[in-house]
Amino acid sequence: MSEGILAIDPGLRGCGAAFGFLGQICAASYVQGVKDPAVRREGLWHPMVKAVCDWAITHGTSPCGLVIELPQVYKAAHQRGKKVGTDPQDLIKLAAVVGGFVCLFRSSNQEVRTYLPAEWKGQVPKNIVHDRARARLSPTELAVVQKGLPRASLAHNVWDAVSLYLRHVGRL
Repeated sequence: MSEGILAIDPGLRGCGAAFGFLGQICAASYVQGVKDPAVRREGLWHPMVKAVCDWAITHGTSPCGLVIELPQVYKAAHQRGKKVGTDPQDLIKLAAVVGGFVCLFRSSNQEVRTYLPAEWKGQVPKNIVHDRARARLSPTELAVVQKGLPRASLAHNVWDAVSLYLRHVGRL
């Protein structure tokens, strides 16, 4: 395990991000990329990666490693909640964002670990995973995460990044 790890729940226009050092959460936030809805594809990818990396640098030190969720296509019968009826082709664009992060970190010889959703949270619903993560945070860490939460509809992205970090360091 590297000392400074950046955990990311990837998105096209915003990512959940958590930065941890020596197994402790030091910063967490929803990092917004390009806001303009007219911007598409490659116009989103690089700015999203840059925004998260800039955020990480301003909240500590340059990360030594990356953990990130790798998108996974589920058959229609296995989709849940808001994912029901969504186009799995949308995940290709999301995979491009993940690829940008992986390329950046690997080109700097930094540790990279990708997790499929089932690898880090199994089939457990998000709300249960997030409750488990909250229960494992120290009061200081919880205050850090609470400070970085965006509006309620986007908070799950931050909790996913925090949960992914905790899973990676063996605390979840």
